[in-house]
Amino acid sequence: MWKGITLDSIAVRTSPNGGAISPYIAKSTPVSGDQVIGTWLHMTSPRNGWLNAGVNQQFVDWETVTVTPPPPVVILTPFTLNVDGHKPFSGNLEKL
Repeated sequence: MWKGITLDSIAVRTSPNGGAISPYIAKSTPVSGDQVIGTWLHMTSPRNGWLNAGVNQQFVDWETVTVTPPPPVVILTPFTLNVDGHKPFSGNLEKL
C-alpha cells in the first residue's frame, strides 16, 4: 500500500500509460493506492484511477506504508470440569 499527496493538479487516468482522463484531482489532495507500475500509481482513495507521479515524483509525493492487520479477536468461554462429582478445575477456554 502507498500513501501520498498531489503536488499539482493532475489528471486521473483510466489505465496506466495513458487511457482516458477521468477528471483531474486537485493539488494537495491526500491519496492512497494499492499498486505501482513504474511511475504510475493505482489510486484507491479518494477515488479509483491511475496517477503518473512523474520520474522524480514531481506530481505526486508518495511512499510505501505497511498496514498491520489487527490481532485476532479472542473469545473466552467459561467452563467447569467435573470428574466423578468433584470440581478440579474451572476457568476460561480461548476460542480464536
